[in-house]
Parts: sequence; C-alpha cells; structure tokens
Amino acid sequence: MKLHLQLCAFALIFACESPPGASPARTLAVLEQTDKASLDALRASLADAMERADVTLGPIDLTQTSTISVLPPKLGPHDTRSPALPTQFDLMIEDDGCVVVRRDTGESFAVKDLKCRASVD
Repeated sequence: MKLHLQLCAFALIFACESPPGASPARTLAVLEQTDKASLDALRASLADAMERADVTLGPIDLTQTSTISVLPPKLGPHDTRSPALPTQFDLMIEDDGCVVVRRDTGESFAVKDLKCRASVD
C-alpha cells in the first residue's frame, strides 16, 4: 500500500511538469501605438507568415484588440467573386517580444521593431 501511494505521488509530481520543447508562455497583447512604422513592421511579418508580397489588414483598432484580420488578395480583372475568407492572427507577447500566432495552424512568427503591451481583456 505504501509503495502504491509513493508511485501515485511520484506520477502526480511529474505529470505537472512541462515537457521539454513545450511552447513558451504567451499573453494576449495589443499595440502600444498604430503609427506608420509599427503597422509597416506588422504587415511585413504577416506578409512573410503568409508567403505574400503584401497584406491588407482588416479595419480594426489594434491598440484595443489582439485579433488581427488579414484580408484575402484582391480579385483579378476577370474575377467576379471569391470564397476566400480573412486569415485570423492573435497578437501575443512571448519572451518580452511581440509575436503573431496564426489561428488555423498555431504557427507563431516574431515581429521585429514592434512595441506591444499585455491586453486587458
């Protein structure tokens, strides 16, 4: 009986530890400011993440919300409609830096030269 309790205690202790290579702690964030330099840095990182030359952000105040919508590419001259939907990202703080996390894949991408702060939501 005593051995059984020791094994259970041992299992519980190690079950709570993070495995090696676990994802770092992240906190939802918002931009400190939406000046041209900040938005350019954000757009450049999102374009790299989506493997596109340029991206258009959805109309939202990123100093108030952590959700970023990247709009689909514009229609071509012979297109009349598209089933494409915006791609959603979350702005987060990770290791004292800003990252964007793609919602559909969970991939994260660092954003250089961007100042963000923890979201109050």
